[in-house]
Amino acid sequence: MDPSDPIEKGARVRVPPPLAFVGGLVLGVACRYLVAPAPVPVDRLISAAGGLLVLVAGLGLIASAGTLFMRTGQQPAPWKPSPELILQGPYRFTRNPMYLGM
Repeated sequence: MDPSDPIEKGARVRVPPPLAFVGGLVLGVACRYLVAPAPVPVDRLISAAGGLLVLVAGLGLIASAGTLFMRTGQQPAPWKPSPELILQGPYRFTRNPMYLGM
């Protein structure tokens, strides 16, 4: 960043995170119809419970990161500047827990 530039710019985001998520979702659906699923020798109830567990963990990670953003008065939009780094909660382990939660 040029010190003579009075306007602070955020990250240069090429693809907005929700669009990247939707792209991955579309790719997964396409693979479902183009590639035969591998047989999994697990009861359907157990695999559904495992999927639900992963879903709840991801949503919890997103909610926790969002709560920290609100507490510190920051914008979760990656193209907006961040006034400070958050180094607590899930940010102790990952740079962007919201992406990881998706």
